[in-house]
Amino acid sequence: MPPKNVVQALNDNLSILKNSTDQKKRARALRFIIHFVGDIHQPLHCATRVSSAEPNGDHGGNFVIIKLPAGGVKLHSYWDGGLGTFPPAGPHFAPPPLSSIPAAAALAVKDNPATDPKLKLDDPFAFQAWADESFALAKDVVYKGIQNGSSPDATYIKNGTRVARQRVAWAGYRLAALLNAIWP
Repeated sequence: MPPKNVVQALNDNLSILKNSTDQKKRARALRFIIHFVGDIHQPLHCATRVSSAEPNGDHGGNFVIIKLPAGGVKLHSYWDGGLGTFPPAGPHFAPPPLSSIPAAAALAVKDNPATDPKLKLDDPFAFQAWADESFALAKDVVYKGIQNGSSPDATYIKNGTRVARQRVAWAGYRLAALLNAIWP
């Protein structure tokens, strides 16, 4: 049996969505697909830095604590929050208020049009390619110059924010293309 990862999870849930006659299973699979398309676009959901200090990896940046003016935060959480630029979650990890989403979405798509040929929207089932993009971004952007206990500099924050916004926009475009391919 292949190891479970986000690519396999997408394929498994896509199969349930397409083939199951159980409406509850299909609804659950759809929820997972929506969630996993977002996850696969977050670089730290597709990478773990292995080092002599962490021979089993840092669990996608969860073992890396970076220093920010407000205190220490896990690198993974920092990226999940768009390097502090995404609307903050509510209490007990509740989603942000719906009223904060339009402005955040506008920022994400502003410099990331759906017409970018690198999106390859004509191949909405390219889950491994999406994971490979995220893995490359983890190596080339997320982990670049960051160590446990370090602070991101202005260049890191600027580049990271650009990447985080692009990945959110691309996740949305690709999710739409995927859903349109499932239900033309």
